[in-house]
Amino acid sequence: MLSWTYCTCCHLFNSISSSYFNFEALRLVSLYTRLGCIKDAHNLFDEIPHKDLVSWNSIISSFSQKGDVCLSLNAFYRLRQEDGMNPNEITLISLISACGTVEGGYIHGFAVKNGLISERKVLNSLINMYGKFGYLNEASGLFEMIKLPNLVSWNSIIKIHIRSGLLEKSIMYFNLMRRAGIYPDQATIVTILQSCGDMGVGKVVDAFHGLILCSGLDKSIPTTTALLSVYAKSGRLTASYEVFREMKDRDMIAWTAMLAGYAMHGIQTQTSKVPLFQRNLHRESATLLGSGRRSHGGNKQPAGIFYLAI
Repeated sequence: MLSWTYCTCCHLFNSISSSYFNFEALRLVSLYTRLGCIKDAHNLFDEIPHKDLVSWNSIISSFSQKGDVCLSLNAFYRLRQEDGMNPNEITLISLISACGTVEGGYIHGFAVKNGLISERKVLNSLINMYGKFGYLNEASGLFEMIKLPNLVSWNSIIKIHIRSGLLEKSIMYFNLMRRAGIYPDQATIVTILQSCGDMGVGKVVDAFHGLILCSGLDKSIPTTTALLSVYAKSGRLTASYEVFREMKDRDMIAWTAMLAGYAMHGIQTQTSKVPLFQRNLHRESATLLGSGRRSHGGNKQPAGIFYLAI
């Protein structure tokens, strides 16, 4: 367990030690920041005798991870004004992750002015930043600037359109990704499937089910769990159960998703009828799925409390 006392002891030890390495000091700066001891982090950083760009990037990253954009920008300013260093793409990526659109716009302009806008990682970060705040036109424009988008680039542009409820546009980008020879990963498929479940798009789910089987992602528990969940949400419980039945290493999330599908449609006795569930009733852990009253076909009936021994 990290503590302020631990960090202080390490700080004192390094101060009296004959070999005071920047790397050790930067680790302590990071620890102080994680503990919220910002003043101590600042003081220790100022004690580092010869700060290089790695040192500045480290403290900027530490402040960004805490979500403190003011401290991050202050360190960025000091890097340029006090030490006269030129930030690199790592500096900008660390900054962008903590920025809103105003600060991010400034970093965007700095990247253009200093020739860093061509860096793919910088563009990916800017796409995520603009997309997070709903500026899809700006994000799409930056995506078009990437000469060779990688999987991270494609996942970013797909995710921000799904987040804005634009499933059709995200599917368009997905198809473009496939045509470019980039194969989707677990994150791509899960993101799209979750959106399909919210919007009830049946044919799209069938197509992605086939893709999952062909690409070998049927062995991915998060992917198959997302698939069975979207089938259940659309009322296709047989298809949902078939996906569940073929899963080899089911985790708690998969079991819960399967039973949640039955609960959603008011099928209270299904767990006692399905042999696969019966074989797992001897174990002790139980998952509470839901209770209260649900409406099915205009008739209100108690949904009951569902337990599954896992």
